[in-house]
Amino acid sequence: MASSRLLYAGMYDVADDKRRRQLFYLLRAYGVHSQFSVFECWLDAVSRTQLLAQMMDLIDPDEDRVALARLPQTTDSQLLGLAKPALNENFLYIG
Repeated sequence: MASSRLLYAGMYDVADDKRRRQLFYLLRAYGVHSQFSVFECWLDAVSRTQLLAQMMDLIDPDEDRVALARLPQTTDSQLLGLAKPALNENFLYIG
């Protein structure tokens, strides 16, 4: 049985260099680094739960801020600034 994955944006604002680095590597294991402290992650329910638990273990809730926001699955993307449209919309473009 295939699992259903949804697109999430994982984002953070972490005060401590060590915690920020650990969070960077954690999110990179789950997704694609897209902009500074933002990652695009395709997660099923189990992966989402695991990622949230691991993020909670790394951060200091009194100093840090993290978010895991579900993104709508739509083809109506708005690109601004230096953003480049995908050459082939069937693939994820990194560049």
